Amino acid sequence: WLVYCAGLLILTGFAIYLAGYAEKLTGIEDHPGIVCDEMVGFWLTTLMLPAGLVWLISAFVLFRLFDISKPWPIQWLQRNVPGGFGIVIDDLMAGLYAWLILQACVQIQRWF
Repeated sequence: WLVYCAGLLILTGFAIYLAGYAEKLTGIEDHPGIVCDEMVGFWLTTLMLPAGLVWLISAFVLFRLFDISKPWPIQWLQRNVPGGFGIVIDDLMAGLYAWLILQACVQIQRWF
């Protein structure tokens, strides 16, 4: 998982750069054609997730639920943090929320 975390950090930095560059190039904040922010958010969701299709589908559904509904502070971050970091941070927060729920489910499953 250390290699996964290191890769995730590197790719997050790259996503921040690309999202900011795309914003400057197109003049559109969080252009829908740029998906590197969703990718790193989903990769955060799957960190230390057990193998299995059910876990992967659950991760995807939870990540998309939080990414679309944008509960606090995700919506605030999206609106108030500028540049590439602002574009990526809301997806990372959605990934973190989904990750927390999944890790709680992993722990509950281990108890039973």
